[in-house]
Amino acid sequence: MRVFIVTNHFLDGNGGGPYASRAVINGFAEFAEECLLLYPESREKIDSYINPKVAVKGILSKKKSIEKLIDIYFGRINRFAGIFKQELIKFKPEVVVFDNSRASAGLIQIAKSAGCKIITVHHNYEVEYYRGTPPPKLWRYPLLHYMKKAEKKSVILSDLNLTLTEQDIDLLRKNYDPLNEKNFECLGIFEYKKSSDFSAPEAVERKNNELCFVITGSLSSYQTEVSLLPFFEHYYPIVKKCFPRAKLIVAGKDPSESIKSLCNKNADVLLVANPANMPEIIKQCDIYICPVAVGGGLKLRIMDGLKMGLPVLSHSVSARGYDDFQREGVLFKYDNEPSFENGLKKVAFLLRDAKLREKVIEQYRKIFSFEGGTQRLFAILKRTNFY
Repeated sequence: MRVFIVTNHFLDGNGGGPYASRAVINGFAEFAEECLLLYPESREKIDSYINPKVAVKGILSKKKSIEKLIDIYFGRINRFAGIFKQELIKFKPEVVVFDNSRASAGLIQIAKSAGCKIITVHHNYEVEYYRGTPPPKLWRYPLLHYMKKAEKKSVILSDLNLTLTEQDIDLLRKNYDPLNEKNFECLGIFEYKKSSDFSAPEAVERKNNELCFVITGSLSSYQTEVSLLPFFEHYYPIVKKCFPRAKLIVAGKDPSESIKSLCNKNADVLLVANPANMPEIIKQCDIYICPVAVGGGLKLRIMDGLKMGLPVLSHSVSARGYDDFQREGVLFKYDNEPSFENGLKKVAFLLRDAKLREKVIEQYRKIFSFEGGTQRLFAILKRTNFY
């Protein structure tokens, strides 16, 4: 099977999109006889992220901001229009994988006309995602307009639509496939490296004298900022009521001034900006909290906690895609103050189990390891006659 993958994510980035994209690319590389990747090039090489079996072709944009804005207004929402067709003709793939619908804009018809089977990997329902992460105002209307058109076309023209959560299947079907005619499968997310290349630091023994909670993420992002304010106002007082000696660590990249101010108002909150080793911080804590209450898709930051064996208390918006951990009773979700307090007491009760971290890490590896993810991908490709 010859596979041509197109992604619109900067693969050297630290966010959820690049992380999920690297996993998808390396997952397909496991089964492809030959694999070509078309991606937006930045200043850093991607060799350490991508399977060396994959032939890569990066497209570096030299356009100024005003030129990019003009492109958006004309519906050019990725940078591959001038190169995709010639690479398609040269490589002659059997399967074209568009790593999200934005990557497919203006290209999916070309792939369809060439007789290729088409797979689109939907990282979320784009309209919902951008509602929680709004683009700058000048870009917002044209980008959302053309994104919605691209997403609809990708659902209709793809032979297989893969998603990261079951909820995204429901949203995409409701908005673009009400008659349930298109092929959808939930792939989920997984590590982009094999287990032999990845090892979680061993968890230290939990301190008995006080609980330590931890929140991580990009501390300058819109989603984090608009979620932390209500968290400190409505939910953190409940933590202090139930556990007066508790401490909270907020760790992540480039904290905004508003987040610095929020953390500095609380003497028992430690802000760690741009940590050199996030796992080392997380493993010193007891309970992972994800307060993000906006946006769509799967929030990869929760994986930071599960990877270190911590039980999780998450806002319901961010709990999507972690159904297995809810069923296992190591992740609890909330959407108001009573449900937060109830979940807090339940997750704290789990800490009595001396083998809790061991159990969480075992479950994490079962679901989120590279091997687990590629097994799911292989099963889907076999079931849908792609392999």
